[in-house]
Amino acid sequence: MNDLISKILAANAAYMNTMTEVVKELSTLNNETEWLTPKQVAVTLQMDENTIRKLCREKSIYAKRFGSNWRIPKHTLGVQ
Repeated sequence: MNDLISKILAANAAYMNTMTEVVKELSTLNNETEWLTPKQVAVTLQMDENTIRKLCREKSIYAKRFGSNWRIPKHTLGVQ
């Protein structure tokens, strides 16, 4: 039982550390930058959303991942 509790506490601590890093990353971003979701980029560029996600994973377009969510700075797309 103590092993299970230890594992749960360790997993919770790891999760909290990850979330703390995400919050730090978000707080350091330029507040003037507009960040778009893959869906917004797909609509803007008239592409499939899954293609945009693939391009993010392949680092073909500049994107940041926050947890499981991708964000793409609008100014990197060359559109208004």
